[in-house]
Amino acid sequence: MGMTRDDRRLSILIIDDERTFANTLAKRLSMRGIECAVAYDGRTGLALLQEGGFTGLVLDLRLPDLDGCEVLRRIARVHPLLPVVILTGHGTDDDERECMKNGATAFLHKPADLERLVQLLAQNRSGES
Repeated sequence: MGMTRDDRRLSILIIDDERTFANTLAKRLSMRGIECAVAYDGRTGLALLQEGGFTGLVLDLRLPDLDGCEVLRRIARVHPLLPVVILTGHGTDDDERECMKNGATAFLHKPADLERLVQLLAQNRSGES
């Protein structure tokens, strides 16, 4: 019982313009005890991230306002240790190379395996104490 709840509490931001997908993913993660917030475009997502408190991010590449890679670049400058999992329905190999170069933790295709997603989002936690 030595661990406080916050040591292992994941708080995930999902940035994806497919509302049904994003909300379903948030619901499924919540059922595992993970706090979730959802943004349907890049600018909203970046604004939410600035408020802080997130331990990980799920990011789609195709967003209505900003390119997912651009969102990733901006996040990596400010939160270099934040685990960011790219989750896309349309990603190419070039996209994947670009994202990994810009600090993504992983590049997954929809529909993603939820267990794997949770595992990836729980990485890199030690740097935040």
